[in-house]
Amino acid sequence: DEQLSGAVELNTELTAELRAEGAARDLIRALQDCRKKNNYQTTDRVNLKITTDAAGRDLLTHFAAEIKRVVLVDEMIISTESATSESEVIKIGELTFNVVPSLSN
Repeated sequence: DEQLSGAVELNTELTAELRAEGAARDLIRALQDCRKKNNYQTTDRVNLKITTDAAGRDLLTHFAAEIKRVVLVDEMIISTESATSESEVIKIGELTFNVVPSLSN
């Protein structure tokens, strides 16, 4: 519109919440890749056992509904115990997730 003029100021500060949302999106993308590597169909529902530290657990808990909806997860078990050898390691920034997927019944 020709009547609009002036400068536009953009706030490019990355808040903790924006960083967390980005990490959640990256995790969802990695979990989708994990589904693909396991040859799951796009309609298959899965269960996930995820081992991580307290910061990873906080991210998973905060975004659990979105992760479950997008990745088609029926049950997501979050643990801070030792990871099993069959887990897939996903690194998102400083966070590490050891994921064991299985088909849901």
